[in-house]
Amino acid sequence: MLAVVITILIALALSETAEGVPGLSNVSRGLTGLVVSPATIEKDLGRFLWFVETDLGAITVSNPSYEPMWVKLDLCRLSHDALGVLETQDEPARGSDAVRLKPRTFTLPPGGRATVRASVDPAYLTKSGEKGIYASIMVTSRPATTRPAMGVRPVGAVGIPLLVRFGGKPDAKLIITDIQVVETDRHEGRTRVVQVRVRNDGRTHVRASGSVAIGKEEARQHAGGVVLPVALVLPGCERVLEGPWPEGLTSPGTYHVSARLSADGVTVPGAGPSASARVAIDEAEAAAGGSRTRL
Repeated sequence: MLAVVITILIALALSETAEGVPGLSNVSRGLTGLVVSPATIEKDLGRFLWFVETDLGAITVSNPSYEPMWVKLDLCRLSHDALGVLETQDEPARGSDAVRLKPRTFTLPPGGRATVRASVDPAYLTKSGEKGIYASIMVTSRPATTRPAMGVRPVGAVGIPLLVRFGGKPDAKLIITDIQVVETDRHEGRTRVVQVRVRNDGRTHVRASGSVAIGKEEARQHAGGVVLPVALVLPGCERVLEGPWPEGLTSPGTYHVSARLSADGVTVPGAGPSASARVAIDEAEAAAGGSRTRL
């Protein structure tokens, strides 16, 4: 299925913090002028003996326009690309039938506000093999009148990422699929960076981070290191973690590069010990300050 392209929908920066998903404002604005909050819902649902937590919180939808708006909420599958840009797929999310949104449809008068309660069916939480739900709550709207006022578009949508883990314990399986040393001009000037591509084969989302060890192959000694920033990785998705090549590492020779990962701050054993790359710096490049890379 082709991804639904929505102008206001959500981009993740390469680096993140434990508090949530940076880069998302507290308010998402739809094409019709609807104001929807929060910008994301992330919840670890706990369980103790017979008590099962099911509440996901509330969604507030406001209509600052001069027209009454008809509003509908749906759930679509959520994924992201290698750079972490979230994408809404035009298909139902796994487990979306278990998410309760009350109400799902309603009409908002001009200046009106509605609160939608979100929760999970407790029977779904106890199903074997289910560890989480990952969806985009799509808040779509259109004018409730047949002839909308000037400046009001006929259709709009706001996407709210929904990241839910069951039981509070992550079930992520990070695997390093590739390591590359490349040159990029995304920063000021041309810069060499280390890119580590990771895949989450688990059933829950995880915040991946890590470090890269750089050793000079001829001398068999440690030459430097790179810290990989924290990045969100959804189940079944790949993400590129990137860090700058050490500025002072320009002496001629061949360097061996290997990566180590952490999941939610815990080191991942065996995430790809054989995943490595070699970068060669010749004398001409060293004299130029390390501007050319040969892999």
